[in-house]
Amino acid sequence: VKGDVSGAEEMYTRALVADSANADVLCSYGALLAMKGESDRAEIMYREGLHLDAGHADTLCSYALLLEQEREDVSGAEKLYRRALEASPDHVASMYQYGMMLDD
Repeated sequence: VKGDVSGAEEMYTRALVADSANADVLCSYGALLAMKGESDRAEIMYREGLHLDAGHADTLCSYALLLEQEREDVSGAEKLYRRALEASPDHVASMYQYGMMLDD
C-alpha cells in the first residue's frame, strides 16, 4: 500500500539484515527517517552509506539536505553538494538542491 511508512521501514530493515553493505538501501532508509523527523537516525544511515561508497551522489545530496534544513549547517551542506557534483556532474537533484540553497 502506497504511503505505508511503517511497512517501508520494515522492508528497509529487512534489506539491511540481508545486505548491510548496501549504500542504496542506507540512503533510502535515511531519507525515510529524515521524513519522519528522525534526523539523528537518518544521519547515521547517511554516514554508514558514505563509509561504503564515498561518492554515492544520492546519499551526499540527501545528507546535504539534512544538514541544511535540520542542522542549519550551510557550510557542511555546501561541501556535500559539491562532493555529489564532483562524483556525478549530472546529478540533477544535487544541482537543484544546491541551487535552492544558494538562492535563499
